[in-house]
Amino acid sequence: MCLEPSQVLGKYAHQLSGGQQQRLLIARALLLDIRFLVADEIISMLDASTRIDVLNLLADLKERGLGILFITHDLSLGNYISEQTVILRHGRIVEKGATEKVFGNPLHPYTKMLLASVPQLHRRWEQTDDRRNGHSNGAGPAGAAPYALVEVEDGHFVANPT
Repeated sequence: MCLEPSQVLGKYAHQLSGGQQQRLLIARALLLDIRFLVADEIISMLDASTRIDVLNLLADLKERGLGILFITHDLSLGNYISEQTVILRHGRIVEKGATEKVFGNPLHPYTKMLLASVPQLHRRWEQTDDRRNGHSNGAGPAGAAPYALVEVEDGHFVANPT
C-alpha cells in the first residue's frame, strides 16, 4: 500500500485519484491509534493489486488486535477477511454467524441467492445453471415471526424468509 509523499503533497483532494484518496484516508485513520475501524467499502475504488495490499494490511492489523467492521457488497472479500458474517436484506438481518457457517451452509434463500451470484473463475457464466437458486422464499424455521432470527446451530442464526 505504497503512497509516495510526492504524489499527494501540495495537492487538493480533487487532484488525487480515487485510489490515492482512499489510501490516504486509511493512513490518516491509522495515525489516530484507533482500536476499532469501520471499513465501509474500503477497497471499492482500488485496482486489484492495491486491493490485496489493503486486505493484507487489514489482516495484519486484525492480528495485532484492531477490531474491524468490514462492510462490503463483495462477498468473496468478506469471506477473505471476516470471522463473523451478517447478511442484510432491506435493512434487516436475515442470517448471521461464523463466516464459515454462513458461507458453507447458507440457510436463508437470500443468502443462497447472493452466494450463487458470486462469479467463479473456473466456470463461465453460461455454465452456472444454479446461479439463481435462492430466489424463492422457501420455508424458514417453524413458528418464527418474519425476520425473527432463530439459532439453527450453535452461533448460526437465520431469519424466517416469509
